[in-house]
Amino acid sequence: MNKLRLSIIIGLIVLFWGYIMFSYVRLIANKSKKRSPYTEIQLAPRGDILDSEGKIIATSVALFSSYFYTARSSQEEVEYIRRAISRVLVQRGFKRSLIRDFNYRCGEYARKHRTFEFMSGELDLDIHEEIIRSLADGDVEIKDLRGKIYSKKNYRRFYPFGKRFGPILGYIDQKGNPPYGLERAYNKSLKGREGIYFKNSVISAVGGRWGKVKWVEEPQNGEEVKLTIDTVLQDLSYRFLGDAVKKYDAVSGCAVVIETETGKIRAFVNYPSFDPNNYSSYSISLFQNTGVSSLLEVGSVMKPLVIGYLMDYTDASGRKFLKPSDKYYCEKGKYKIPTGRKTRVIEDSEKFKTLDIADILAYSSNIGMAKIMQKYEDKGDKLGLYRYLISLLNLKRSIKIDIPGYQKGVLKHYNKWTRNYSMISFAIGHEISAPFINYVMAFNTIPAKGKLLRPLLKESDPVEAFENSIFSAATAEFLQKAMALVVDEGTGKNIRNARIGFAGKTGTARKWDRKSASYSKEKYLASFIGYFPRENPKYTIGVFVDEPRESIYGGSVAAPVFKQIAERLYHMELNKTTYIFKEKDIASSK
Repeated sequence: MNKLRLSIIIGLIVLFWGYIMFSYVRLIANKSKKRSPYTEIQLAPRGDILDSEGKIIATSVALFSSYFYTARSSQEEVEYIRRAISRVLVQRGFKRSLIRDFNYRCGEYARKHRTFEFMSGELDLDIHEEIIRSLADGDVEIKDLRGKIYSKKNYRRFYPFGKRFGPILGYIDQKGNPPYGLERAYNKSLKGREGIYFKNSVISAVGGRWGKVKWVEEPQNGEEVKLTIDTVLQDLSYRFLGDAVKKYDAVSGCAVVIETETGKIRAFVNYPSFDPNNYSSYSISLFQNTGVSSLLEVGSVMKPLVIGYLMDYTDASGRKFLKPSDKYYCEKGKYKIPTGRKTRVIEDSEKFKTLDIADILAYSSNIGMAKIMQKYEDKGDKLGLYRYLISLLNLKRSIKIDIPGYQKGVLKHYNKWTRNYSMISFAIGHEISAPFINYVMAFNTIPAKGKLLRPLLKESDPVEAFENSIFSAATAEFLQKAMALVVDEGTGKNIRNARIGFAGKTGTARKWDRKSASYSKEKYLASFIGYFPRENPKYTIGVFVDEPRESIYGGSVAAPVFKQIAERLYHMELNKTTYIFKEKDIASSK
């Protein structure tokens, strides 16, 4: 009786101290929320990133590090387990060096160490379970089998579409951090909450089983994020842009597709790109999205945007500064302007004579724009134009785009503008710089009837307008007709499609050369921003190709990429409409 009582007392004491130790460790873990000497951290799987149709474009794949706990095992048990595991590893095709190292560790090494890792972050759960099954089927009796072989779960990020989404998504580095892209922007939602569990040595000390997890705080999975991007359109845009960059031996390119009425980004691609599954093999220069991180001067794409302001501008007496019927003599291709001690020469690609406002835009006359700006400089309001450009291109406020690395644009203060120079430069797309996404959203005000929208990347984000009337409805209507004329007769006529009806503006800009402190005569930026269809526009597409060779013009280099994307997108939409019609037709016939 005394022995029984003594055993009960000893048992209660052990349980009491075990409970005290368990509670103490739990208290430490809860206070620190970090790894303590008694606990381990278990990362939670990041949430999936989905496209607009719910397809996975980034997900977390579970991988396991596997351990062999040799303490309290006989040599016979260790040898039996060694053979069983080796057999599975051979059948699964693992490297001979790994199997050889495992067999070595099961010898003298296993007798000196309580446990060792034999597979680091490479083992799928089904292989681990296959090992357990192979051991259970044997003749040797092994006590606490799952305590002998156990696994620790880790996660690896997987990107099914590779390079198509590299710069926009970013990647997860080896430490689990997202340094770039939407992985970084949405990290708070995606990362979830890590779990805390007791180390195996603590579990054994309080009477638990080695390899069995006891949670202080269980991990919580990250939330999924659904983007506005369509993977099919992203793939098509990437391929068409890549073809143009390679064809013209260019440095790089970018293409953006947005919904005209909402500002939702349906595709956003860079070329060249990088594969986030294997990011360490690529130059760091490819990790940034050039559509938000590079400041560009886009050239003639600015012309209709400046004309939009001038057509709405009225003087003190209420007279319109610029009317569609106004005409300007374009000097047969060459126009000299005195600027202090020097003379500035403005040139056109063709020897134009007299052009009206729509023709100046359609044929992209630099001289026509220069004469308009000279007149405005004499009679207009510098501050008004300055405020308009700042607002239109979002040069002061945040554009609220979610991609990290965004750079605000640059426009010299109006008090520092040079007479007969600065205003002309702005009007033809120089001496004003902004990210390409800003130009796309600014140009979108033409088909969106003056509405300046925020670019959206999450389907759950509400439509937001920075300005509801950048210019009047009448001016928007005139600009739409002029942008159609660009494609029908002007600098973009090689992409004309009578069935769909494209409209847009070409841009060919000399790049600024820092070494010579002047605009280069060899390096150009070719661009095109347009929309379709002309009636009730649905999509706006912007394309730029940086430093093309052989041909440098936006109409021949960038505009064909627009056409390829637009035509495929048109047929995608047509197929959707036809399918919906058929479904409704079938339903109504029942």
